[in-house]
Amino acid sequence: ASADMAETVEFILSAMSKRLADQLREEMETLGKVKPKEAEAAMNAVVTAIRELEAAGEILLIAGEEG
Repeated sequence: ASADMAETVEFILSAMSKRLADQLREEMETLGKVKPKEAEAAMNAVVTAIRELEAAGEILLIAGEEG
């Protein structure tokens, strides 16, 4: 799971400016490990925000091909 998480993190950071991505990497190092309960709450907040943006028509989610 750790390799999958690292891949996901790099995917997200690659979509940002280098400066912002570097700031987030530094902050992640400073904060250290996150408790699973806190991580789940944060993930739920992100999913909720994405769903709200999609419902408002501000973003369009395109499902990738499975396979």
